[in-house]
Amino acid sequence: MARKILFVPSVRPEGGWGHLNRCREAARAVGGRLWAPEGRPEQISEELWQTHDPFQEPWDLIVFDRRKTERDLYRAFAERGWPLVGWDEGAACRSRMDFLVDSLGNTSRIPPNCQAPGLMDLGPHRVYTPKPVTRVLVAFGGTDRHHLAVRLLKSLNRLPDLTWEVSVLEGPWQDRSDLPLLHGRRPSLLSRPQRLRDHLQHFDLVFCSYGITAHECRNQGVPFLLVEPSRYHARLSRRKGWPLLGVRGVSVRKLVRFLEKIQDPRGLSQLYHQPMEPEEPHALWRRFRSHGRFCPACGSARARVVNRQKDRTFYRCRDCGFLYLLPWLVPEKDYGPQYFEDEYRSQYGKTYLQDFPNIEALGARRLTVLQRLSGPLQGRRLLDLGCAYGPFLAAAQKKGMVVEGADVNPQAVAWVQRELGVPATCLNLGVVGWEKNWPERSFDAVSLWYVIEHFPDLQTLFQGLRYLLRPQGWLLLSTPNAAGLTARFHPGRFFRESPTDHYTLWEPVTARRLLDRHDFQIRWIEPTGIHPERLLGRPLGRWWTAGLAALQRWLRWGDTMEIYARRLP
Repeated sequence: MARKILFVPSVRPEGGWGHLNRCREAARAVGGRLWAPEGRPEQISEELWQTHDPFQEPWDLIVFDRRKTERDLYRAFAERGWPLVGWDEGAACRSRMDFLVDSLGNTSRIPPNCQAPGLMDLGPHRVYTPKPVTRVLVAFGGTDRHHLAVRLLKSLNRLPDLTWEVSVLEGPWQDRSDLPLLHGRRPSLLSRPQRLRDHLQHFDLVFCSYGITAHECRNQGVPFLLVEPSRYHARLSRRKGWPLLGVRGVSVRKLVRFLEKIQDPRGLSQLYHQPMEPEEPHALWRRFRSHGRFCPACGSARARVVNRQKDRTFYRCRDCGFLYLLPWLVPEKDYGPQYFEDEYRSQYGKTYLQDFPNIEALGARRLTVLQRLSGPLQGRRLLDLGCAYGPFLAAAQKKGMVVEGADVNPQAVAWVQRELGVPATCLNLGVVGWEKNWPERSFDAVSLWYVIEHFPDLQTLFQGLRYLLRPQGWLLLSTPNAAGLTARFHPGRFFRESPTDHYTLWEPVTARRLLDRHDFQIRWIEPTGIHPERLLGRPLGRWWTAGLAALQRWLRWGDTMEIYARRLP
């Protein structure tokens, strides 16, 4: 959960009032602060405003709500490694944001991490009920620089026998003294309300543009008709299927038709779909995990986004080329007793212990590869990190190796000690100094089978591995292959199905660079996870399967891989 959040809204008058107001409400709800390079507007109290230099304080989260964030402003925050969120971001910086939230919708080709209209406080949730139109609100934002209210009133003058009681919104940066008469009467003013949504239930119909007011009307069951300031807004309203009167003008013919539907139950249901029950406003900001946006392999903050999921973002580091994810909304993984029961069963249809003989046999094959590379294994010391219930330890013990294990799961560690008679340590490998549980340079081999991808900090891990391994000792690991068949031909599925606690995504090329940097020389990469049917997404004939499997091995396109590396002196 983020503890210190800075909201950076647009405070330019031409930007309207709604975005600034929703940032103010969000900051108040989560204990955040507001800041903008333009300075504090008089509508925002000093208690919410960040009066000191924001770049001199640590932040858990920066939320941009500026519609079009300036590149220089983005860079100033990005270079400090703070996570950056674009809230309805629509400009060039959209592709660079760590997390994208669209509450109002967007026509960009860059999809958001999540759609969250309920992130805003839209007022009480109500259903639509048809009723005669008597009280009408004209609300075109905080500036109405295209004079949509004037144009609408002139169009309403073309309707005969209009007896509505019309009110016009006068926003914080508006002067409504130039409003035309409506059938000889001057419309009343709703002047500078603190929260417009609190007044919507007093009206039978609202004229507005696509934006926050329209969403508030939809949530509260108040009929609304749209007049848009631009074709972009018109595309958004059409995508929603909301009633559109025109762009910078009003079609009287459409207006008459929509008014008839609003007062008819069947027509009303066609114009407005019933909104979903809203979630708790501002809940998303409270769920954000507090961590930096640094590469786990090299610590750089320079990266480009390669894929977005609803709760996490995948990056490629611009400095070292490594692929990694940052789990912004992913809950902390529980590696307790149920981890090897429920999760393993969901993947393989059996528990880990039920699959123990098969995993032990796989371990024996891996030891055969190690023996081919390093010579006899008899009497050599092995430490298996993330040993689980110890099938690899059992296989290594049968080869005559002196073995030890370590795992975060206390139940698995106790089982290894009791059933296999093997020394095992229960510890969290993610903490600093975990390697001090063993003497320096005490092992000939250290293994991490499908473990290394779970570390959010590889630099600390490799320092520990170098401490444990003797010169010319062996590092053995396996991990999913982000350059395998599925990742190459079905990248969307690969990222979507990647486990949420796999912080690094390994490829042979970047693996060599990383291990070289930490004085490990890769001597062999074994492609595993050979599934040629995944190329076309359906079963293949026997000869096709055999041929494609051989090609997949030759190209090293296995969906997983094993790496055998030697520690340099």
